[in-house]
Amino acid sequence: MLLYLGIVLALLSSYYLVQLFYSPLNHIPSAHWSCRFSSIWILWTRYSGQELSRLIAAHQKHGPIVQVGPKDLSVSSYQDGIRKIYDAGFPKPASFFAPFDYYRRRNAFTSLERSEHGRRRRRTAALYSKSALLQSKHLLDVTNKVIYDRLFPMLHKATQEDSKIDGLDLSYCICADFLSSFIFGYSSGTDYLSKPRSVIAEWRAHYENTMCHEMFFVQEMPRLYKFLTALGIDLLPSSYTKSKVFLENWMSDMASKADVVLERKQKAGLQVAVADEPVVYETARTAVEKDSPHLSERDKRGEVSSEMFDHISASREVLGLVLGYAFWYIAQNPGAQQAIREELAAHGIKIPCPNASSDAVKNSFNYTSAKLDSLPYLKAVIDESLRMRPTSTPLPRITPPDRTSSVAGIDNIPPGTRINSFQWFVHRDPAKWDHVDEWRPERWLHRDAGQKTVREDVLWAFVSGPRTCLGNNLTYYAMQHILAAIFSNFGFVALPRRESQYWPGSPRDELPIRVSLIKL
Repeated sequence: MLLYLGIVLALLSSYYLVQLFYSPLNHIPSAHWSCRFSSIWILWTRYSGQELSRLIAAHQKHGPIVQVGPKDLSVSSYQDGIRKIYDAGFPKPASFFAPFDYYRRRNAFTSLERSEHGRRRRRTAALYSKSALLQSKHLLDVTNKVIYDRLFPMLHKATQEDSKIDGLDLSYCICADFLSSFIFGYSSGTDYLSKPRSVIAEWRAHYENTMCHEMFFVQEMPRLYKFLTALGIDLLPSSYTKSKVFLENWMSDMASKADVVLERKQKAGLQVAVADEPVVYETARTAVEKDSPHLSERDKRGEVSSEMFDHISASREVLGLVLGYAFWYIAQNPGAQQAIREELAAHGIKIPCPNASSDAVKNSFNYTSAKLDSLPYLKAVIDESLRMRPTSTPLPRITPPDRTSSVAGIDNIPPGTRINSFQWFVHRDPAKWDHVDEWRPERWLHRDAGQKTVREDVLWAFVSGPRTCLGNNLTYYAMQHILAAIFSNFGFVALPRRESQYWPGSPRDELPIRVSLIKL
C-alpha cells in the first residue's frame, strides 16, 4: 500500500514540476504563485464572485497577460490581445456556454465551432443588417405601436400620479415588448408596458434564478457536476429548474401564437397587419427546414426555439440592461436631455406625444430611421452608455487545437489553452480613458476614425470578428427611437439611491426616476 502511495505521490510531483519549470506558459506572470500548477486559486476566485476585481488588480501589477491556471490565461490589451483572439474566431469552451442552451439545443451564441456558428447565424442575419432594419416597414410599425400605444400612456400616467418609476423595470418592459414584437409579431409578443409592475418583477426573478450561483459547477467544474448528477445529486437548486421551465414556456407561448398567425395567413389566405407579421420567427423556421431536413419535427422546433430565445434574451442581458442604465445616466444629466432635444430640433425631427394616441398623430412622424441614425450626439449617448455598463461576465475562448497561438506579445501558447477577457478591461481601464468612471457622451464626438486600428480606447460592447453580436444594429435602432421619443416629450430626474451592492440588473437593483411632461 505504501509503495502504491509513493508511486502516486512521485507521479503527482513530477507533473507539478513539469508544469512549474517546463510549461510553455511559465514565462507569463502569474496572478497567484499557485497558478502555474493548480487551478484552485482561479476556481475559488470565480466561485466567490471576485474574478473581475482580482484580475483587474493582477493586470495592473503584471501587465496585459497573466496566467491564472496551468492552461488558463487572462488578457486585457485590445489591439494585440483581445482583438487577435476574437477576430480569429477562436472556439468556445463547451461547458461555460452550456447554460445558454435552451430546449436542449444549441443556438448561434452557444455554437462552439466557427462552421456551426456560421450556419445558425445565416438563418436570420440578413434581417439584422443595418440596411434591412432601416428599411423595414414591419420594424417601424412595431416601434411606433410600442411607443404610442404603450410607452407614452405609461409615462403619462407616471407624470399624473407623480410617482417614481424604476429605470430598469421601464427598460425591461420596453425591450421585452419591442423584441418579442419584432420576432413574433406585435399581437403575439409581450405587453409588459401595460401590465402591473408585479408581472415584470416575476419575469426578472425567474431570469435571475437561471443565473444562480451554483451554475459555477456546470461552467467551471463540469466533470464533477456530471459525476454527482449521475449519483443523483443535483447541485442546481430547484428554483433553477422551475424558472428555466417558466421562461421556456413563456417563449413557447409566443411561438405558438405566431404559428396561428402564419397558419391564418398561409392556409386561410387572410391578410395580416404588417406589425403582426412574425418576421424573424418565420424566417428562422423556414431556414431550419431548409438546412436541417434530417432533424425530427420536435428537434426542428427546438432548434428554432433555442435560437429565438437567444434573440429575445437581449431584453434582459444587453439591450435591457444598457437602456435602463442609459435612463439613469441621462436622468442625472439635464444638459444631456436638452442636448438630445436640440439635436432633434436642429434636424427637423418631431415626435409628438398626445394625451391619447391616435392614427393621425402616428402618421405625422416626419423623420426616417436613417435620419435618426445620423445624429452624432444621440449616438454618443448610446456609445457612452454601452461603455459604462458592459457585461461583467468573462468571454472565454480556447486556442485552436491544431496550432500554437501568439497573443499579447506571447508566442507559442499551446493548443487548448483557455483565454479569458472582460469587456470591463477595454471600457473601464483608467490607462485607456480619461475620467473613466464618469458618463461623458462628448468623448465620442470628433474621434479620429483613422486611429481605430491602433487605439486601445475602443467600444467593444458587441465583441468583434465573426462572432460579433447579431443584434448590434438593432440595439442602436431601438435605443435611438426610444431615447428620441422619450426625451422629446418627457424629463427624467434621478432620485436618491443608495449605492447598490447587488449585481447590476438583478431584481434588487433599482434605478429610481421621476418623470415630468415638458412644455414644447
